[in-house]
Amino acid sequence: MEELFDLLAKQGLNEEPAREELTAQATIDAVIATEVGELTFTEDELRELYEAVLAQQEESGAAAEVIPPFEDVRDQLQQQATAQERSLIVEQLVASLRDEVELEFFV
Repeated sequence: MEELFDLLAKQGLNEEPAREELTAQATIDAVIATEVGELTFTEDELRELYEAVLAQQEESGAAAEVIPPFEDVRDQLQQQATAQERSLIVEQLVASLRDEVELEFFV
């Protein structure tokens, strides 16, 4: 862990904000794990995402030959799907918490 903070220091980043960010990410990960468990996607879901990416690139004028085959990008698709789902879950949790909390502002 100290190696990570040394590397961050070399890039001009302070240890305390990095620790806070890591703590926040660990907390978010724990909440997601508690709420929905591990995020996994079926082969069909990943292929569906791949097809959507293909369609997007074709619509934008990208040549089909520059798009790698599914097997070459499967792990990246898994990461993308996980990030998208994680973001959606966080948004839903935040919205749910906002609905449950009554805030009072004092001026």
